Amino acid sequence: MARVSALGDRTSRQQVDEPCRQPELHKLDAYPWAGAWGGPARPYAKPSAPVKLRICRPLQARRRRFGAPEAPLELRPELLEALDAWRNLETRQLRRLRCKAQSEPLQGPAHRAMLAIAQLVPSEPSELDALGTCRQLPTDPQQLLSRLASVTYEQFQAARSSLSASPAVSPSPRAAARDAASAERLVTQLAAAMLGALAPRFGSEAAIAEPAPPPPPPEPSPPAEVAAPKAAKELPPAVAKQLAAAGHLRRALLGNAELEGINLEGRDMQEAYLEGASLRRASLRRCRLEAASLGEANLTAACLDGAQLCRAMMSNAQLGQCSAEGANFLEASMNGVGLRSARLAKANFRQAALQRANLSDAHLHQANLEGADLCHAVLNGASLTQANLRHVRLRSAQLKNAKLHSCDLEGADLSADLQGVTIINCQGLNLKLSKACLLKATLQSCRFQVSATESDFTEAQLEDVTCLDSELLRSTWTAAKCTKVALVGAQLAGADFSGARLKQCNFSQADLKNSKFHSASTSGANFQGCDLSNAQLPRCDLSGADLRNAVGHGICLESARLKKAMLQNFVARGADLQQAQLQHAELEDAQLPLLRADGANLQEASLARSQLPELRAEAAVWRLCNLQFAQLPGAQLAKGDFQGANLSSADLSGADLRSCNFHSAELGEARLDRAEMVDVDLRNTRMERTSLQEADLTNAQLQNCQGVGLTLRGAVLHGANLGSASLPESDLRKAKGKGLVLRKARMPKADLSQACFRDLEAEALELSGGNLSGALLQNARLVAASLDGADLSQAQLSGAKMARVNLCNSKLDNANLQGADLKESICDAASFVEAQMRGAQLDGAHLAKAKLERAVLSGVSLQHAKLAGLQAPYARLLEADLSYASGLGCQLQGCELRKAKLWKTQLQEACLDDANLHDASLRGSDLSRSSMRRARLVRCDLWQTQLAQADLEGADFMQASLQETNLEKASLRDAQLGDSQLLQPTLRGADLRGAQLPELSRSLRREMEQALLDRPLA
Repeated sequence: MARVSALGDRTSRQQVDEPCRQPELHKLDAYPWAGAWGGPARPYAKPSAPVKLRICRPLQARRRRFGAPEAPLELRPELLEALDAWRNLETRQLRRLRCKAQSEPLQGPAHRAMLAIAQLVPSEPSELDALGTCRQLPTDPQQLLSRLASVTYEQFQAARSSLSASPAVSPSPRAAARDAASAERLVTQLAAAMLGALAPRFGSEAAIAEPAPPPPPPEPSPPAEVAAPKAAKELPPAVAKQLAAAGHLRRALLGNAELEGINLEGRDMQEAYLEGASLRRASLRRCRLEAASLGEANLTAACLDGAQLCRAMMSNAQLGQCSAEGANFLEASMNGVGLRSARLAKANFRQAALQRANLSDAHLHQANLEGADLCHAVLNGASLTQANLRHVRLRSAQLKNAKLHSCDLEGADLSADLQGVTIINCQGLNLKLSKACLLKATLQSCRFQVSATESDFTEAQLEDVTCLDSELLRSTWTAAKCTKVALVGAQLAGADFSGARLKQCNFSQADLKNSKFHSASTSGANFQGCDLSNAQLPRCDLSGADLRNAVGHGICLESARLKKAMLQNFVARGADLQQAQLQHAELEDAQLPLLRADGANLQEASLARSQLPELRAEAAVWRLCNLQFAQLPGAQLAKGDFQGANLSSADLSGADLRSCNFHSAELGEARLDRAEMVDVDLRNTRMERTSLQEADLTNAQLQNCQGVGLTLRGAVLHGANLGSASLPESDLRKAKGKGLVLRKARMPKADLSQACFRDLEAEALELSGGNLSGALLQNARLVAASLDGADLSQAQLSGAKMARVNLCNSKLDNANLQGADLKESICDAASFVEAQMRGAQLDGAHLAKAKLERAVLSGVSLQHAKLAGLQAPYARLLEADLSYASGLGCQLQGCELRKAKLWKTQLQEACLDDANLHDASLRGSDLSRSSMRRARLVRCDLWQTQLAQADLEGADFMQASLQETNLEKASLRDAQLGDSQLLQPTLRGADLRGAQLPELSRSLRREMEQALLDRPLA
C-alpha cells in the first residue's frame, strides 16, 4: 500500500512496504507520537488518479526516500595540486598576497577568489577577513573534503557568483614569467578547484524539483571556463609609447584621463599633468610625482604608500579613503583637498598648504606637519598620534574629538574649536590657546601657570598639566579627573578635592592645610614636603602616593588606602589612621606620636627607625612589616598580627601585646622588657639577643623559636611552650613558670639559675653546659634530656623524671634529688657531693668516675648500675639496692651501707675501708681484691661472696654469714670472726693471724690448715 504525505513536497514522500499498525482510538498511547491522528485502516482500492491523500506516520514500517542518492565528493587531481601548492606557499608570496588584498579594489580577482573560499569554508572566528579564512584552511585533503561536504546550495551559488564576477587581469611582461607561481594565481586555482569538486553534487541536486519541476539549471562550468574579468583602463597611445620607449612617464599629459584601477607602482611621473584625471583605486605605490599637477584629480581609495609628491599641485583633489602611508607631501599645495578617512601614517606635510582641507577621521600617526598651514581645516575625529605639529597653524580649524597623542606642539597656534579634543603627552612651549573652546576636552602634557583663587574645576579632566606656583586657595576640584597634573608649590589651603581622581599628580611643597580629600583617589600623587595639617582624607585613595618630609599634625586618614605610599620622615602628631590600608607603605624615620591605628593594615610596610610612642593600634595587621629600630614604648597592640614581621632592635618596652601573633617574626635585639604578652604566638621566631626581662609570657607559644642570647630574666612563663626551640646561651635567671614546656628544646649554656619551673616538661631537652644552680625544678620531666656539663648545684629536683638523662661532667653538689627517677641515666664523671638522693631510682645508671662524696643515697636503687671508678666516700647508702651493679675500683670508704642489698654486685678492687655493712646482703657479690679494712660486716650475708685476695684486716664479721664464701688469699688479720657462721668457706692462703675464730668444725679445721695462722691448730 502506497501513501503520500499531505504536505506534497518531494522530501516528505514515503513508501510503505508493510501495513501500518492500526491504533485503538480510545487509547492515546496507541498513536505513534503526540499530535498524530488517524483511524482504522480500510481496504481501499487503488484509485487511478488523482491519489487520495491522508496523513500517515508509520512508526515501525521501513522508509525509503525518493530521488537519486546524494553524490559523494571526489578528491580530484586539480584540488590536490592546488591544495599542495597552497600549502607550500612561501612567506614572500603570502606577504605579496596581503599587500595585494590591501591595495587591490574589492572587485579584483584576488579579492573575489578569497571571498569565494571564505563563502565555501567559513572560518571558526567569524570576525576574520577573507585572507585570514584562507590561511586557516585545513592542509589535509580529507579534512578539506569533510568541510566541503557541509556546503549548502546557497553557499555554492554565492561562491560561483563571486568567482565569475572577477575581472580579467592582463599581466605585465615582467610578471608573466612568475605568474604560474604567483600567490594570486594560486588562490584563484584553489577556489576554482573547490568549486569543481562541488559541481557534480549540486548539478544533480539542482535537477530535483517539486511535482512540476522547472527545467534544471545548467551545471556550473569548471573554473577554467569562468568568464574572464573586465580589462583595466589603458594608457593613452602616446603615453604608452613614451613608456615603452623611455621607461618613464615624466611630464606625461594625462589630463582628465580615465585611469581607474590602473597599476603605476614605482613609475617615474615627475611633473606629469593629471588635472581632473580619474585615478580611483589606482596603485601609485612608491611612484615619483614631484611637482606633478593633480588639481581636482580623483584619487579616492588610491594607494600612494611611499609616493613622492614634493611641491605637487593638488588643490581641491579628492583623496578620500586613500592610503598614503610614508608619502612625501613636502611644500605641496593642497588647499581644499579632501582627505577624509585617509591613511596618512608617517606622511610628510612639512610646509604644506592645507587651508580648508578636510582631514576628518584621517589617520596621521607619526605624520610630519611642521610649519604646515591648516587654517580653517577640518580635522574632526582625526588621529594625530606622535605627529610633529611644531609651528603648525590651526587658527579657526575644527578639531572636535581629535586625538593628539604624544605630539610636538612647540610654537603651534591652536586657537581653534577643541571640543572633546584629546591632547595627550604633547610638548607645547609657547602654545597659543586664545579664544579656544575646550568644552569636555582632555588635556595631557600641557603647561600652565594659573592664578585662580576659589576657582571651580568640578569634573574637569586634566592630564600631565603643569601649574607651577599657582594660587588656588579654596578652589573646588570635586569629581575632577587629573592625571600627572603638577601643582608644585601651589597654594591650596582649604581646597576641596572630594571625589576627585588625582592619579600621579604632583603637590610637592604645596600648602594643603585644612584641605578636603573625602573619598578622593590620589594614587601615585606626590605630596612631598606638603603641609597637610588638619587635612581631612577619610576613605581617600593614596596608593603609591609620596608624602616624604610632609607635615600632617591632626591629619585624618581614617579608612584611607595608602598602599605602597612613601611616608619617610612624615611628621604628624595625633594622626588618625584607623582602618587604614598601608600595605607596602614606607614610613622610615616617621615621627607619629599618639598615633591611632586600630584595625589598620600595615602588611609588608616599612617603619624602620620610626618614632611611635604611645601608639594605639589594636587588632592591626603588621604581617611582614619592617619595624627595625622602631620606637614603640608603651604601645597598645593587643591582638595584632606580626606574622613574619621584622622587629630587630625595636623598642616595645611595656607594650600591650596580648594575643598577638609573632609567627616567624624577626625579633633580634628587640627590647620587650615588661611587655604583656599573654597568649602571644612566637612560633618560629628569631630572637637573637632579644630582651624579655620581666615580660609576662603566660600561655605563650614559642615552639621552634631560635635565638642566641635570649634574655628572659624574671619573666613569667606559666603554661608557656618552648618545644623544639633553639635558644643557646639564653638567660632565664629568676624566671618562673608552672607547667613550662621545653620538650626537645636546644638551650646549650643557658642560664636558669634561681629559676622556678615546677612541673617542667622538658623531654629530650638539650641544656649542655647550662647553669641550673639553685633552680626549683620539682616534679620536672627531663626524660632523655642532655645536661652534660651543666651546673645543677643546689637545684631542687625532687620527684623529677630524669630517665635516660645525660649528666656527664655535670655538677649536682648539694642538689635535692629525692625520689628522682634517674634510670639508665648517664652520669659519668658527674658530681653529686652532699646531694640529697633519698629514694632516687638509678637503675641501669652510668656513674663511672662519678662523685657522690657524703651524698645521701638512702633507699636509692642502683640495680645494674655501672659504677666503675665511682667516688662515694662517706656516702649514706642505707637500705640501698646495688644488686647486679658493677664497677671496678669504686671508692666507698666510710660509706653507710646498712641493710644495703648488693646481690651479685661486681665491685672488684673496691675500697670499702671503714664502711658500715651492718645487716647488708652481699650474696653472690664479687669483691675480689677489694679493701675492706675495719669494715663492719655485722650480721652481713656473704653467701657465696667472692672475697679472694680482699683486704679484710680488722673487719668485724660478728654473726655474719660466711657460707661458701671465697676468702682465698684474703687478709683477715685481727678480724672479728667470733660468732660468725663459717660454713664451707674457702680459706686457702688466707691470712688469719690475730683473727678471732669461732669454734672450729672438722671441715673448717681442714680449711684452716691451709691458712696462715699465729700458731698451729691444737
